[in-house]
Amino acid sequence: MERVRCVDDDAATRKLLVRLVGAAGHECVAASSVEEARRMLGEQSFSVVLCDIGLPGLSGLELLGELARTRPDIATVMVTGENDPSVANTALQLGAYGYITKPFGANELLIDLTNALHRRRLDAERRAASESALQHASAATLTRLSRSVAFPDTPTGSHLHRVGASAGEIAWALG
Repeated sequence: MERVRCVDDDAATRKLLVRLVGAAGHECVAASSVEEARRMLGEQSFSVVLCDIGLPGLSGLELLGELARTRPDIATVMVTGENDPSVANTALQLGAYGYITKPFGANELLIDLTNALHRRRLDAERRAASESALQHASAATLTRLSRSVAFPDTPTGSHLHRVGASAGEIAWALG
């Protein structure tokens, strides 16, 4: 069971989202504004946020951008009445995993939710693999550096120092 945050200013839509997501076997917690959603996101963990764009105060697009920057572990699907391809494109560029226009069907919502959860898992696996590769590269670098200290006056040690210095200059140039 995944925990889903539903953010919509319309009480009837929130109730529908909670019912549909709950019927699919997930826990759904509703919020009526970006501020309320932020507060709840700080208190609990969520896998997916279903978010309207037109909310009181801050836009759902602002919440989407914030989550994409600060919480890449949360998938966001926009559920909105904005039936405008340029707005949908903006949402997708900001990091939305899906874009559903109101009125929506139950199957449409559940398919996008399932896809978002699947993509979220794949993204998490990719991040973990990337971190593992970085840790491996760091360990290999430390091994080479320790060998260079062990053989400072040999041809091997001199070679390791030259390669290390060259790698450092390349890294510095690349930022």
